[in-house]
Amino acid sequence: MFRTFVLGLALAGIGLGPSAAFAETDRDLPALQAMHADFVKAFVDSEGFGKRRISPMMAQMHRYRFDTVGDSGQCVYDVQLIGIARHDPPVAYASRFMGFQHSDGDSALPMAPPGRGLSRSERQALEALTKGQTLVVQKEAQGKRVIGPIRAQPECLACHKDKQEGDLLGALSYGMGLLEMPQGNPERRFCRR
Repeated sequence: MFRTFVLGLALAGIGLGPSAAFAETDRDLPALQAMHADFVKAFVDSEGFGKRRISPMMAQMHRYRFDTVGDSGQCVYDVQLIGIARHDPPVAYASRFMGFQHSDGDSALPMAPPGRGLSRSERQALEALTKGQTLVVQKEAQGKRVIGPIRAQPECLACHKDKQEGDLLGALSYGMGLLEMPQGNPERRFCRR
């Protein structure tokens, strides 16, 4: 309960007052942090640059889209990459159906939409992450959004030479819904916004 109150205060302190903050229970926060760590590891361990790096994350997207995150039945219906290190101003890249599919010049696949500018709430979340917050949780019209940092690790510094370990390189933004399991047919479960 205390952690929930502190999270709400931290969000209110950066301009995400009670209407934007989504109170998490103590049992939800560790699950959300573990989920974010899995996605960051998949991103850091992948090859290439920019949007090409996120295809290996599809396994994580599949896992968290069809399995719950924590005890409250949450699932991930959308993941977006917020690019900071190589973008001024920062941009967000939306994922496609079931994860980060993009063409990379393959004419058989549709081109991914270009990055877009950040919303006010995304800019506020980045400010909180820059100050050291580990996750930002925001209410949305249909559920909530969880935004977590991608911080420079030793293996990142070979390409990001102007950064230091721990610097904010980007963020991952997760649209969270509720896992639905049709009665009598758990194989047809899906993440509802």
